[in-house]
Amino acid sequence: MSNPLFFSHITLRDSAPISTLRTLMRDGYAPHKTVWQLLSHSPEQKRNFLFRYDIEEKRGLPHFYTLSETKPSEDNALWKVDVAKHTYREFLENLPIRQDSVFRFSLRVNPTFDKSDRTKKQKTRYDLIMHLRHQMTKNEHGQREEPHAVTEHRACKEWLERRQNLGFEVVTPDETLMVEQYDQLRFKHKNNTTIMSRVDISGMLKVTDVAKFQDNLTKGIGHGKAFGCGLLLIRRL
Repeated sequence: MSNPLFFSHITLRDSAPISTLRTLMRDGYAPHKTVWQLLSHSPEQKRNFLFRYDIEEKRGLPHFYTLSETKPSEDNALWKVDVAKHTYREFLENLPIRQDSVFRFSLRVNPTFDKSDRTKKQKTRYDLIMHLRHQMTKNEHGQREEPHAVTEHRACKEWLERRQNLGFEVVTPDETLMVEQYDQLRFKHKNNTTIMSRVDISGMLKVTDVAKFQDNLTKGIGHGKAFGCGLLLIRRL
């Protein structure tokens, strides 16, 4: 992404019709479609934003965090749009980010890996968590010896270790890395059914390469960015 970059918090208004809320809750494609409408200016525009979609704990309303080249309009009947006063570049400069800086982080990822397929002569993408679940051994009673939560933690730690050029490392991942809300997003688009895994990870990170770290903050990490993955959220300790 090029300058400028705008960080926004977008929340569904209390006055929005219940049908809008129902669509967002039931249709896995609706958040992608909604944020595209909020941040794009023409059908020909390529994606120039990252986003994360969640449900507020207190009021139970859908909301987005977005990082975009396009500044969203704050005049919207359905959505309350709060754009940060400073550009994202200014925010990063004011933190500041230095070698060995430590931050708390939150990241939604699509935990996949690519494996060569000899029959198709190409690489196939696999869900790392499901792959490790299928590899788990069973005891004499046919029960899996490793709980799913342990497998998910192991998978996310491995996924982070496999990533090249992150510009950071997780501080003592066995102790601080939190993994939760693993699920599979399912939706139909243009008569095709898409299944995409997602998991939320959080913890503490230490910057190892300032330039690479800042690049990942603005461009996102991993696959699934068009569907709410990859936006790295950080805050000072």
